[in-house]
Amino acid sequence: MMFPVAWSVGLLLLAPASGTGAQSASLRGRVTDPRDEGLPGVTVVASSERLTAPVVMTTDEDGAYVFQGLESGDYTVMFSLNGFQTERRSRTAVAPGEETVLDVRLSLAPLAERVDVVAVTPLLGTDVDRDRIPAMVAVLGASEINSRGTPSVADSLHERLGTVTLEGATGNLFQPTLRFRGFTASPLLGLPQGVAVYQNGVRINEPFGDTVQFDLMPQFAMNQIQLSAGADPTYGLNALGGALAAQLKNGFDFTGFRGEFSGGSFERFLGTAEYGVNNGRWALYMGATRFDEQGWRVQSPSEVTQAVADIGYRGDRVNAGVTVTYADTDLNGNGSAPIELLAVDRSAVFTYPDNTKNRLAFVQSRYDLEISSAWSLQLTAYYRDLDRRTLNGDEGEFGVCDDDSLPGGAPDDTLCFGADDDDDDEEDALRQSIASLEDDDEDEEESDESEGIPLVDARNPGRFITEADALGNAAFNRTNTKSRGYGATAQATATAPLGDRENLFVVGASGDLADIAFDSHSEVGTL
Repeated sequence: MMFPVAWSVGLLLLAPASGTGAQSASLRGRVTDPRDEGLPGVTVVASSERLTAPVVMTTDEDGAYVFQGLESGDYTVMFSLNGFQTERRSRTAVAPGEETVLDVRLSLAPLAERVDVVAVTPLLGTDVDRDRIPAMVAVLGASEINSRGTPSVADSLHERLGTVTLEGATGNLFQPTLRFRGFTASPLLGLPQGVAVYQNGVRINEPFGDTVQFDLMPQFAMNQIQLSAGADPTYGLNALGGALAAQLKNGFDFTGFRGEFSGGSFERFLGTAEYGVNNGRWALYMGATRFDEQGWRVQSPSEVTQAVADIGYRGDRVNAGVTVTYADTDLNGNGSAPIELLAVDRSAVFTYPDNTKNRLAFVQSRYDLEISSAWSLQLTAYYRDLDRRTLNGDEGEFGVCDDDSLPGGAPDDTLCFGADDDDDDEEDALRQSIASLEDDDEDEEESDESEGIPLVDARNPGRFITEADALGNAAFNRTNTKSRGYGATAQATATAPLGDRENLFVVGASGDLADIAFDSHSEVGTL
């Protein structure tokens, strides 16, 4: 059991008061594409010698923007959007008490002018030209993720990258084991996890076992997925093989409504809906998805529900927001079956159930402050609550106790663990042969004793479990894991040149704490 430790961080921002005697002005306009349709998400930057820092705005869903409270004078206005040529308007005059209109049409950017940048830390604000990273970095955008029609993030990476392979040990498509250049990211406890996974700058490897629950990652809400190869200390623990960083959508990056519904064999249904809107400074994004199917094998239904909500704010020098993720999954992944059984029925299962239920509540906050033209500050904080329950029906090793193992007063048909295991016949024979070679009579007597352990009802300790309760050739194994994780990260970034060379300097610290409760028990059953 780990106990939480509370951390408290305070940040006070002071802004100089501006004079109120002068009459302010405003600048507004609309940004369109070559077809004269409004372009949402365009970054508009107004700079002037009168300002200590540029004023930044983002166009709304109609491509409109407006700057209020500007001082009169000449401004240089920049319009930029990925995939379009950047437009610059110099000496834009803004008169006191008047509203200046500046409409701009952006042209498509030639492929040669587009530069791909990647992040070198989990947080935003550290974008670097991909060609300057001495490692393989793969990036998947939202359009590519949605176009592939894959059920999980792991499947998207598998289809896109030859270095990623998947294993279906769990038997469920939402819980694969991902292998990346020999390193592992898996929901299975006990495997050596070698890939660090982040969502909006927050590490989501579970604190118990560092496992990765792909069924809790909302693929429909992914704006970008970046997979970096090689050990990188900036990504923290378990990044020996690489790091997977996902950025979710917000109302600035995604505007409008998108709905998708599909169905198929085995009663499969998939429905997704998402909506984003912004007014230039405030933005809202909401989305949800539901997956349901009965499965092609017997007793193999699966249900996945995911929802994401994000509220964002972008001011002159501030980019902040809060993201809430909710997921509720009920997955069945029955194990492999003997070939003799499959010869009779390909959809048959040998033992069931093999069920996993996950319920997640995840709250994240972000804050990005442009301190100056060279320095910026990034902060994140989160709370993650996961309730995970598993139920596995497995073959048991219980049998009727022999006379030596039978406690006094216990029924003759009391079950013992390991008392009737046919697979141990060779081991018993070997033990008896060794015992016959011993000269010590006491050792011989001990070797003849049974190692069976009588089964007692955990709910009624005075009662023994007998064949009348269950045959004892099967067992229900249950586990329950409750984890509450919380933490924060602070990062400062400087982009000032070092001499005559470009330079990126990053310094930061993070703290992650967790409170974990785990229990397991078995119930005797019948196969």
